[in-house]
Parts: sequence; structure tokens; C-alpha cells
Amino acid sequence: NGYGAYSGTFSNCAFTRNAGGGTYSSILSYCTVTNNGSYGVQYGTVNNCLISSNRAGGATYSTLTTCMISSNASSGIYQGTAIGCKFIGNKASGGSAGGAMNSTLVNCTIIGNNNGGAFFSSLANCIDYYNSGADVLISSATNCCISNLPAGGTGNFTNAPVFVNLAGGDFHLQSNSPCINSGNNAFVTVTNDFDGNPRIDRKSTRLNSSHLVI
Repeated sequence: NGYGAYSGTFSNCAFTRNAGGGTYSSILSYCTVTNNGSYGVQYGTVNNCLISSNRAGGATYSTLTTCMISSNASSGIYQGTAIGCKFIGNKASGGSAGGAMNSTLVNCTIIGNNNGGAFFSSLANCIDYYNSGADVLISSATNCCISNLPAGGTGNFTNAPVFVNLAGGDFHLQSNSPCINSGNNAFVTVTNDFDGNPRIDRKSTRLNSSHLVI
């Protein structure tokens, strides 16, 4: 069906401008998946990859870990799981959110997406802010920084995250950010953060304050 790859394992590869989508039922590490005619990734297991500018969306029915999902023409992720990922500038319309739809997100940053951040999803230890439209809709959230609080969940707050340079796209946290040490360690399943630093600061047994998400 015009995919760049089907049912394979790939490392340090690029999948671009394929008519049917980037990859299907594949395992990817340190790859770029860009400008494909459908979803960038379908039914995939994806680690440390860039998924960007795909026509039908970033990923669907997939598990993403420490990935950048940006500028896709629909939701960054649909019916999937994302851990330690960034969803930036995705452009869904209609009843879909640009960041995530029907998905589970943990330790993710969801910023600047069109038509909303995360709809019909479950969030934990996430920053979901500065999206056009509602940051969350009919979703549950726990220990998250969100401008509009969802009906379900605990430990959430609406204070602005205080990024180093929002306009310049640097979403690391300033030292006075309310997100620092506001997460719940129980949700942490991946050892390192997006920058490769330890996710939890063992000296304080709390979330590492140097990372870009809580």
C-alpha cells in the first residue's frame, strides 16, 4: 500500500515521501519519518525518532518513547501510547486534537498544537499548554500542568509552565517553574528523559528538575 517499510526493524534510517505512509508494523530507533502521504507510523514501536509533517498524522496504534512529533497535518498520535515525547505544532481540525486523540501520554510535552492538545486521552506528568483550542477535552489527567483542568484526575494545576524560551521553541523549564518536582514518580517507567538525563533525581527521590517536562 505504498509504505516505506512493512514489518521490519530499523535503526538510523529515514522514511520520507512514501505514498501510503512511513512505516507499518515496524520497530524504529533513531529514525526520521517525514512528509509521507498518510500516517508516519502505524502499528509501530518507536524510540528516539522524529515524526514530522506527515499528511494523515504522526502515529496511530503505536507506542512512542522519547520521540519528537511535530507539524503533522492531523493528530500527533491517535489511539497510541507516548512516553517522554514532545508534541509540537501538529495541525488537526474538526473534532480531533492536534496533539493526541484517544491515547495515553506520560511525561510528555504538548505545546502549540492546532485545535487542542489532548482529547479523549489519559495524561500523567505532562505539560499540556499553549495549544489553540482546549488543552484537554473529555480526558483524565494526573499531576499535569494544563491551562483548563479536566474533570477527572488529581494533582493538576493551571500555572504557566515558565519555559526557557517559548517563542524560540526551547521548552526546558526555568528554575522558578511550578512544574519542577510536581510529577509523580509512580508513573515513571523510562530511566532517562528526552535529553538523556536521569528522569528521577536519586538525591531527592523526586523528578529531575533539569528536564523539559515534569
